[in-house]
Amino acid sequence: MPLKTNLQRQKRTEEREGKGTADTIPFAHLQCAGARRRKVDVRQQLDIAFRSNGKRHNEKVTKNRYVLTKIIDYILFCDAFELALRGHDERKDSVNTGVFRGLINFSAELDTSLKDHLTSATVFKRMSKEIQNDLLDCMLTVCQNHIRNEISKASFVSVIADETTDVSSISQLVVVFRYVLSNGQPVERFWGFTNPPGHDAQSIAECIQASLEKVVDKPEKLISQNYDGTNVMSGQHAGVQAFIQCAYKNAQYVHCYAHQLNLIAGRATGQNQQVRVFFFNLSDITNFFNSNSQWRFILDETVRKRIPHGSATRWNFKSRTINIVYEYREQLIECMGKIETTSKQAVAINQAGAIRRMLEDSKFVFWLTVFHNIMPHVDVLYNQLQKTRTDAAIIRKQENVFQQSFEKGR
Repeated sequence: MPLKTNLQRQKRTEEREGKGTADTIPFAHLQCAGARRRKVDVRQQLDIAFRSNGKRHNEKVTKNRYVLTKIIDYILFCDAFELALRGHDERKDSVNTGVFRGLINFSAELDTSLKDHLTSATVFKRMSKEIQNDLLDCMLTVCQNHIRNEISKASFVSVIADETTDVSSISQLVVVFRYVLSNGQPVERFWGFTNPPGHDAQSIAECIQASLEKVVDKPEKLISQNYDGTNVMSGQHAGVQAFIQCAYKNAQYVHCYAHQLNLIAGRATGQNQQVRVFFFNLSDITNFFNSNSQWRFILDETVRKRIPHGSATRWNFKSRTINIVYEYREQLIECMGKIETTSKQAVAINQAGAIRRMLEDSKFVFWLTVFHNIMPHVDVLYNQLQKTRTDAAIIRKQENVFQQSFEKGR
């Protein structure tokens, strides 16, 4: 039979039976097909590894978030009780690492997840000051974004600012925003601290305006600005309020009534030389006991009453000091005499002797008696001015009551 006829017959047979038999498929092709059946699909292998890595990553993220949440809670705890985040010596072998580090170490003994993180983590392990600062910056950013979102929904906003000096003698300007939420609740939100380059009105106004530009999208939205009554803040032509009102036309200035009273009282007492000397001498008593814990111990033992630390601007503190010195003057003289006889420091002996002689001086006793009778009326007026619900009519009425009470005392 011709070769061509045999090939045609074989082809027809293969078409009837299917794709072909093992006898008709090349051996190399059979080897490849067998190898594919014996091996797992590469794509399936990669998919399993991807899911495994993703699962481990999510577990690590969950654990890290838990640890981070705990650390943030400890920061908020220290803030709620006004505790310092950093100690003087935060080394590992330190006896006292500070409240924040001590709180983390104590919690690690009760929380296995936190303990495992502190012992095995390669990063974010020790609460250095850089990490603390980064966390504080992140927390502030979250809070400011929330405030910015609330103010964007509010109809109006008011700004409150005041300048203060921290423990490192650096001047800082605190900015607070007051507005009404969508549910009708009035709130005050702390925005942050800024460091003005100078103490003049323009420098302070630029710092306040920089904070306003971050939250107030429309200038007419700012309807009030509130500062104390100093000339730098309240000056009509060159004060902070004048600079702010140039950019925000609706920002009416409202001063602090109580601070005005402090300024008036301070200026009034500074007009008389004897009165000015009296208050300087009075501050020497508080400074003497605040400078040394040993003298405070003798004060507690002899007088059994602490003398409050005075304030340059708040006259209710001076009122408390005057009342205590007036009521316990004899005991204070005895206390100073005891310090003179027991102390071995020449400076302390000289200071105690000077204060003792001052307490016995007739002029000092005279002015002490005068202000002991005046200060209760000042306290009443001060408390009335500090009330949140007050207006000009109430202020005028309280001023008349104060004047009448003062004249009766004369």
